[in-house]
Amino acid sequence: IARRRGGPLIVDMMIAFGDTLGGDRGRAGRRMTRLLSGMDRQLVRGADVVLADTQANADWIEREFPRARGRVVVVAVGAEPDRFPERPQPASPVRALFVGKLAPLHGLGVVLEAARYPGVPPVRIIGNGQLADWLAGELARNRPPGLEYVPWVPYAQLGEELARAHICLGIFGGSDKASRVVPNKVWQAMAVGRPIITADTPGAREVLRDGHDAVLVPTGDAAALAAALARLAQD
Repeated sequence: IARRRGGPLIVDMMIAFGDTLGGDRGRAGRRMTRLLSGMDRQLVRGADVVLADTQANADWIEREFPRARGRVVVVAVGAEPDRFPERPQPASPVRALFVGKLAPLHGLGVVLEAARYPGVPPVRIIGNGQLADWLAGELARNRPPGLEYVPWVPYAQLGEELARAHICLGIFGGSDKASRVVPNKVWQAMAVGRPIITADTPGAREVLRDGHDAVLVPTGDAAALAAALARLAQD
């Protein structure tokens, strides 16, 4: 269609089919992953410009798809200022917020384990998706003190949810993809003006300085996340 209309073809590879469904989410078998990766290669082969959300992701695209070299442009995700305006800190008590589609890269298990440590403020989880059944089982087995779970809220209300929180959580999963991304919720929390805790990854370090823009903790380290939550709750 792009060629017929005489225009450029721009491919957004923030989410590559094979990398996401076959790798990070583990939803596709080996044969399907090969097929999805083939679709990615076809997209890259026909693209005039390939968009990546971080330099770490751009480097991965060029390694995975050599034909993309010289055509990858990094465009950060960001947040809509009208939906996520800066807001003053809410009144006590302190509460942390985790928002996500419950995909593996978010590291939800790390969040739950951290929430069980003493001194950690209550955590509110908003989201639904792949790990919903697992989360329900974990909450039935050993629900962290004060934890609140809301399956979903409309996107238009997400800015208000962030504004009511004192601390916002990013991602903590250990997959390769998790190391390369800066998720929407981190940008949205920054726009609202909330302290952020997220994993210390190459992608995160492109835009976040530990102790200045965010608190960065080792990937998959629930104890470090708990310590950071307890410290921020007193700050």
